Amino acid sequence: MPWANSDKQKAHLAQLCEQNKGRKRPMHSLWMREHYHEIMNEESMKKVKEKLRGRVFSALHCNNISIAKKGKCLGEDNPFHGHHHTKDTKSCLSMKSKMMFSDPQRRHHLSQTRKGSTMLIDTKLKISQASKGRKLTEEHKQRIGESNRKRWQDPIFREIAIAKYKPGWIRHITDHLERRPTKLEKRVIDLITRYELPYRYVGDGSFWIGGLNPDFISTGKKRIAVEVFGTYWHTPGPGKKLPETSIEECRVDMFRKFGWTCLIIWESELSENHIKYVLEHAQREEVLR
Repeated sequence: MPWANSDKQKAHLAQLCEQNKGRKRPMHSLWMREHYHEIMNEESMKKVKEKLRGRVFSALHCNNISIAKKGKCLGEDNPFHGHHHTKDTKSCLSMKSKMMFSDPQRRHHLSQTRKGSTMLIDTKLKISQASKGRKLTEEHKQRIGESNRKRWQDPIFREIAIAKYKPGWIRHITDHLERRPTKLEKRVIDLITRYELPYRYVGDGSFWIGGLNPDFISTGKKRIAVEVFGTYWHTPGPGKKLPETSIEECRVDMFRKFGWTCLIIWESELSENHIKYVLEHAQREEVLR
């Protein structure tokens, strides 16, 4: 047996094979799980890496490996079944991934290998099913948001990302997001319709002012933009950093630069009489807040 280095290990492996004849799982995997750390030390891993370095598998070989592994190592047959990585292991894996993708040559290599490849429909369905019903924690959402903001602050990334789209790229994005009015926006839409107020909903990306998409705009002569702010998404808190566009004063100033008056309606102010009064009063007064 190639996995056994001593007579004692060979005898132990032979005993395992004899005891577990007819089992579905390969016999050597039981022995490997027990003695993995004895065999695959740092020196052994280096030898394996050196032997595989620069080796290119043919398409037939890759296909044979795929067929051989299909349907195996699932559920209880997976050696890692029922186990979980520790926080230290997760942190170590994360650091290694960051170091790997921080290398420009590595990123270029991955980009070239995936260029022109398309994901199979079965794979897309599997990913969709696995993600369905999954709820991200608030910490996870904040980390994703912070990561995206850092990427878009990079002028090179911004230039490349924008260059990928045609002139109507903003509208293109919002169309694919299939954005619909939120519950708060729907309440304001109902009031506008009921009292025939001179405003229309544009929060679906149909109207932009200097890169900002207001929720409502006035249909009258005055240039009035209306924003409906949810308490959670627009209120700063401990460890919660808001982008400038989500802060009331900053958003009002941004609209003012383009000659628009911005009216902010907070979630706590969404009473019928208050909204009706504010929207009607906004048409008569220039200074709203």
